Amino acid sequence: MSHSQGRDFERYRHIGRIYQKRYFAKEVDSRLGLLTVSSYIHRNPIQTQKPMVERLELYPYSSFPLYWDDTLPAPAFLDRELLKGLLPEPFEKNNTAYCMYCLTYAQNAEEDPHVEDMEPPLM
Repeated sequence: MSHSQGRDFERYRHIGRIYQKRYFAKEVDSRLGLLTVSSYIHRNPIQTQKPMVERLELYPYSSFPLYWDDTLPAPAFLDRELLKGLLPEPFEKNNTAYCMYCLTYAQNAEEDPHVEDMEPPLM
């Protein structure tokens, strides 16, 4: 540990950047890639060391509750038809199935390579 890191640790009780990894941009080039990224984003509130909510549909700063209950009015920019149409077999093509996909599979958007003909996850 360098001298400046030692001072930072003593003062703030952490070392390094607040967010340990730098921002990255990666092209989403497949249907399952888009599902992976959207699921990863929707799961963020429960994937933290201390979950922000017990259930994803209770997190108010996400569009997940609008997929969970698709009778709720959504902003004009939210297309709730897209993601359910991308679900692989054996998933049904509805928002309930998309929510189950998100809740069932923890995603790592940085490391999951996806190709169009990739087999769906086993249930």
